[in-house]
Amino acid sequence: MRNYRWVSQWGWRGPRGSGLRCAIHWGNNSTIGKRFFDKLLNFQVLLFFLLIASSSVAVEKYNRDKFGRWNDLDGNCLNTRHELLKKHSTIPIILREDGCLVKFGRWIDLYTGDVFINARNVDIDHLVPLKFAWDHGAVEWSQKKMRSFYNNPMNLFVVGREINREKSAFGPLDWLPPSNSFKCSYIIKFLLISNSYGLNFTKKRTIAYNNLKNEVCEQ
Repeated sequence: MRNYRWVSQWGWRGPRGSGLRCAIHWGNNSTIGKRFFDKLLNFQVLLFFLLIASSSVAVEKYNRDKFGRWNDLDGNCLNTRHELLKKHSTIPIILREDGCLVKFGRWIDLYTGDVFINARNVDIDHLVPLKFAWDHGAVEWSQKKMRSFYNNPMNLFVVGREINREKSAFGPLDWLPPSNSFKCSYIIKFLLISNSYGLNFTKKRTIAYNNLKNEVCEQ
């Protein structure tokens, strides 16, 4: 076989540096041994690739675009982001001249307690991050379910841009909001949303979440 050298009656040795080697003594009949090991090698190579295929985790690379974009369900030209800015402002908002974009208002970031006036300084955060959801089962969702998750107001919060980037795609075990008054609510909401969408958690992770909730919410 190409790249494999037969070593007298003792067996074969693979390509230089491959580390592949097999040896057995066949007496004076090295032809029988060579035929046997040629077949054995073909079987071993096939088995090797089958094992690699079966052990590989077939998870599609995260693709944010599959979750879609902000919706405008009522057709008033204000999409999900601006509907939420309008809803959660503690004072009357100021719209752009065409009425399709919120420019100013007053928003309290529940993660930090900070107050913002300019809409450019805030993000609409997915409390259960998109990538977190993807890694825990959303990769297998239908397009309709992904878009529903992306636009679900129960999972959306007006927060400062800086804290949103700090949070990134972490779950509660790796990140909690700085505001002590919102930590418990954050964990409870995270678990409720995750459960409602059927995200997949290991038993160990589920126990860790419950322990964290008990520890934080009992303070």
